[in-house]
Amino acid sequence: MSLKVALDKLGYKTYHMIEIIEHNSHHLDLWIELAELHSQGKPYKHVIHTIFENYTAAVDFPAAAWWKEILETFPNSKVILSTRDPERWYNSAKETIFQALWHHRILGLFVPLSRKFTVMVPSLWDKVLGK
Repeated sequence: MSLKVALDKLGYKTYHMIEIIEHNSHHLDLWIELAELHSQGKPYKHVIHTIFENYTAAVDFPAAAWWKEILETFPNSKVILSTRDPERWYNSAKETIFQALWHHRILGLFVPLSRKFTVMVPSLWDKVLGK
């Protein structure tokens, strides 16, 4: 969150997973559509344009999984590569993202929004891990 806060203070409107949760739940459908189109080799840049139409920066997931495609879509963009100790990153992800996914799997039995998260998040991991 620190990079998002810093970019926002510099005047950017920064996209982060929290945006999906708090304001743009319809973006879940767009990220799922992006993954499907990309995996099928179909044009997908229009989806990226739609996702980021009101934003001037992006950090963290889900954007981080799609940085190459975002840079291809917006070739004048700048990329900040932040690095982190892999074990510390995994422990953080385990306590946040993985826990949230577990809760969404349970809630997904009753709540459509949670069901969409259980579709989107694994597609991100597959992309990041090359599966």
